[in-house]
Amino acid sequence: MADTATITLASDLTIAKAADLQQTFINDVADAPSVVLHAEAVERLDTAGLQLLLALQKQCQSRGGEMQVKDMQHSMQELIQLAGCGDILA
Repeated sequence: MADTATITLASDLTIAKAADLQQTFINDVADAPSVVLHAEAVERLDTAGLQLLLALQKQCQSRGGEMQVKDMQHSMQELIQLAGCGDILA
């Protein structure tokens, strides 16, 4: 088991892609306690995508690890702040 899984996120983290994204998290993260998400390509994020990110973070914390989101575009950061999740997904 790897200590850290790395995932490069696609441009669309919306409800239309939620099932695919969830499956990616299941397949790519496996049992890694920590996850690094590279988010530079993310152009669209809705509440379904945000919910998946929060669920992944909770899963990491339950394993004693953490989730990091790197290279977020400003629009993604703003949405996370507006949703009240800035302290969670910082």
